Amino acid sequence: NMFVMKKEYFDAYCEWLFDILFELTKRFEGTEYNSFHARYPGRISEVLLDVWMNENGYAYKEVPFVYMEKINMFKKGMGFLKAKFLHKKYGESF
Repeated sequence: NMFVMKKEYFDAYCEWLFDILFELTKRFEGTEYNSFHARYPGRISEVLLDVWMNENGYAYKEVPFVYMEKINMFKKGMGFLKAKFLHKKYGESF
């Protein structure tokens, strides 16, 4: 996630977010993860930004972006279909 906001909003967001992330990582301390699953704090923080914005009643605007990395669309599509219909979770990035 990327955002532009006033410093006082950013400080409040970070204080709220990192309290949650530090507690979360403490509870899962010592757990072995591969590189994909080790990114769980980042994935959770992406969801929590929307939660924080909505809970505080802040308006926001989403803008389009260009993804510069190559993506294997066949592999990504197959991963989506397996997750959707066979209930197999992603085990890696695409």
